[in-house]
Amino acid sequence: MTAGWIYPHRNACGITRYSREYIETLRSDGMTVVEIDPLLLITNKPLFLSKVTLCDIIHVQYDTRSFTIRNRDFYLKMVERIGCPIIVTLHEVYEEDPFAFPRSAISGFLPAKLLRRLIWHVRHPLQNAHRRHLRNGFGAAGLIVHHYYHIGILNKCGCPRLPVCVLPHPVISIAPSALFRLTSLPEIHLGAVGSINPAFNYDLLFSVLERIKRPWTFTWIGGAKNTDQRLLLESIRAHVNNMGWSDRFLVTGVLSEEQMTKYLFKIDVALALFIHRSTSGSIARIIGACKPVVASDITLVREICDASPDEPPLLMVKPEPDSVTNAIENFITDPLLQKRLLEGMEKYRIKASYHSLVPMLRTFYRGYLTR
Repeated sequence: MTAGWIYPHRNACGITRYSREYIETLRSDGMTVVEIDPLLLITNKPLFLSKVTLCDIIHVQYDTRSFTIRNRDFYLKMVERIGCPIIVTLHEVYEEDPFAFPRSAISGFLPAKLLRRLIWHVRHPLQNAHRRHLRNGFGAAGLIVHHYYHIGILNKCGCPRLPVCVLPHPVISIAPSALFRLTSLPEIHLGAVGSINPAFNYDLLFSVLERIKRPWTFTWIGGAKNTDQRLLLESIRAHVNNMGWSDRFLVTGVLSEEQMTKYLFKIDVALALFIHRSTSGSIARIIGACKPVVASDITLVREICDASPDEPPLLMVKPEPDSVTNAIENFITDPLLQKRLLEGMEKYRIKASYHSLVPMLRTFYRGYLTR
């Protein structure tokens, strides 16, 4: 079997890293994988088509931005040129894009409502392209999502009923469990991982830091990659300066994989205080480094914990300052909680490893080659 993986090659983003790890694992398992940059369709169409014809199945790593140039969408044009079965992994599944004004909130009498929708389409080209792809089932024979609740969202949003395989976001175990220890007590070293983004609850983070009674330092392992993120980072730094935390609140900036790992090993407890999130590569990365995670109670976190109620791989808390602060202190002072969390993380790291997921992915592929 030869699988073609279509994913963005030029971005230092999570989907690129995810794809390359999967491809390496598939190849080590004996599969031939052809790597295809979606931009080839625009820059070198003959090369794109020649690569596609080598494949028995195509696996698209979907993010709307990867299939647009200057707000012009070429996704459906691309899938029309593929003659073999297409599998699409949806890395983010939302009922409404949380970063844009919701289309469903447009109101008014019919002429005004139609005009407002037209304006929405012009102002939100990525969201409009995504709606178009969804209504067409992403041109896929089957879909892969990271959480079961994503299936209900797809059905509610009008995606055609397709076979769906649920594969959790993979975990790379970059540290043995021996590193699961508190390294800097009596001071606590807290941290978070990923790009600066509005999905993270910074107000909650600042309230938590104000309430922690022991000495602390905080490291945000990541940085800003676009204009909106840079503006958010400026406001974060302004607040940090106003609070007098400049000497103990660090934002590293965008880092290489090796640099991120070094910083991650230095923290004691990671905070995943999301307002909303559909998939979290950062949580997977933290668990892979065997660091405890205190995470807000949102749907994806709840699903991870509900799958292993006796040994959850992270600490889920209400998105309230006292709840987060208490969870951090309880973890620091309770050896039994540390042991239970470590056992849950170890089991999750095995269950969600690339080597554990590849057989399930290959089985999903084979289902389309025998039809």
